Amino acid sequence: MDILKKESLKNIILNRHSTYNKEFITGKKIDDDVIKEILELAVWAPTHKLTQPWHFVVFANQGVSTFFMKQKEIYLQITLRERVSAIKLENTTTRQRKPRM
Repeated sequence: MDILKKESLKNIILNRHSTYNKEFITGKKIDDDVIKEILELAVWAPTHKLTQPWHFVVFANQGVSTFFMKQKEIYLQITLRERVSAIKLENTTTRQRKPRM
């Protein structure tokens, strides 16, 4: 493996992270071509016994708000009242955070 590919792979592995809804920037539209490319790359992720159970849904515009409100409803329905986290509820509906630098 040449050094450029090795460094690129190393950078990808070292900088991967989970993304949570509170990291999204409200009002910033992602170009459709970028979304398409991300989804095309996503199918290369490893799967259990090559089952490749891909099913993607892209939410846009009002659909994003509707999605998060539904998430909040589901959370409240399935979580015992005494275990409901006010912080988690706020994070589910706010979605505002400064971009990573």
